[in-house]
Amino acid sequence: QNGGVEGGSDGVSGRLIDDWLVGILLPHVQQLRNAARLFAFDIQLAIEEGDADRVVQDIETMLGLARHAAEGRVLVCGLVGYAISGMALSQIESIVIEDPDFLNEQQLQKLQLAVRNAKLKDWISYDGEALVVSDLIQRIYTNDGQGDGRITPQGFEVMSALSGMGMSGIFGGELSEKENWESFAESVIGPLGLFAVATRGEVAAKADQFFEAASADLYRPMWVGESKDIYKELNLEKWKYAPLGLVLPATENIRKAMDRLIARQEGVLGAIALQRFYLANGAWPNSWDEIPKSTLPRSPVDQITGKPLCFKIVDESPLIYGLGYDLDDDGGVSPEGVKPAFYLPNAQNDGKSDGDWIVWPTNVDEDQ
Repeated sequence: QNGGVEGGSDGVSGRLIDDWLVGILLPHVQQLRNAARLFAFDIQLAIEEGDADRVVQDIETMLGLARHAAEGRVLVCGLVGYAISGMALSQIESIVIEDPDFLNEQQLQKLQLAVRNAKLKDWISYDGEALVVSDLIQRIYTNDGQGDGRITPQGFEVMSALSGMGMSGIFGGELSEKENWESFAESVIGPLGLFAVATRGEVAAKADQFFEAASADLYRPMWVGESKDIYKELNLEKWKYAPLGLVLPATENIRKAMDRLIARQEGVLGAIALQRFYLANGAWPNSWDEIPKSTLPRSPVDQITGKPLCFKIVDESPLIYGLGYDLDDDGGVSPEGVKPAFYLPNAQNDGKSDGDWIVWPTNVDEDQ
C-alpha cells in the first residue's frame, strides 16, 4: 500500500505501516461515517413518507454513531465524530427551516436532548497521539538506561520516510522548499550530525509539555482568550525538535474545529427551544428569558463573548448569532464574503471581522 513512498531506505516505510503506532489504521471510523450517510439518506425518505418519528430516530442514531466514533481516544476518531455530528445538526437545521410544522413538541424535545447530550469537548483526546510520539521516540533513539540517548542513523531515515508520506505536523507551511528532512540529514550526516537534534530526554520532556498544554487548552472556554503558544519554542528550534515537528498534531486547527462545532450546537439548541416556544404560544419570544427553563435550561452561549447569543426573527424564522470578533452587534449580518458556517476560520485568517457570527441558520452540508 505504501511501497512507493519516497525518502526512506528499503523496508522503512513498510515497517512504519505494519509495526509502528504511527502507522495505525482505523478503518472502522470511515465505516461509521458511511453508516451516518445512510441514515441521512433515510431521513429524506422518511420526510417524503411523513414519518417524523423515524426522522427523529435516525438523527438520534447519527449522534450515537458520532459518539461511538469518538470513543477511540485517537484524534482522528474524535474528528470523525465531529463530522458525523455536524451532518446530524445539518439535518435538524434543514428540517426545522424548510418545514417548521413537521416535528411536534415531543419530537423536538427528543432532538434537543440528543443534541445537548453530545459532550463535544470530551470527544477530542490526545492520548493516542501521545502514545504514537512515545513509540516513535523509543524506536529512533538510543537509550542510555537513564531515559536519555541520541537519535540514530535509522532515525534520520524514519523522519525522511515520514516526510515522504506527506507528514508535516505542526511546522506545515513553515518549512520552505529547501527545508526538509532529506536536506537536513544530508547537511548533518556523520557522527556530529547526530548531536544536532535534541536528545531523547529533551524530546520526551518537550512532548510531555506539549500534550499537557494541548489537553488543558481543550477545556478552556473560547471567550477566555488565546491559549498558550505551545509551538513557539518548537518553531524557534525547528531542527532541534524536528522529530516532534513532523508528528505532533496541529492543535490550533483542532481547537478551531471544536469551537466551530460547539457554536453550531449552541445555535441548534437555541433554535429548537425557540420553535418549541412558538408551537406552544403561537408567537416568538422577545428574549431567551421568556422561554421556560424546562424548555431551555440556560441561554445558548456566544463562544466569543461567553454571554448569551443574540436572536431575531426574520421572515417568520429565527436567526441566531454571536457578536463576532469586532464585539459589536451588526444585526445578524456576516462579514462581507464570509459564509456563516465558516466564519471562525475565515475571520481569523483573512481579518474579516466587521460582522456577526451566525450560528443558525448556517446553510451548510457538513458532509460536503
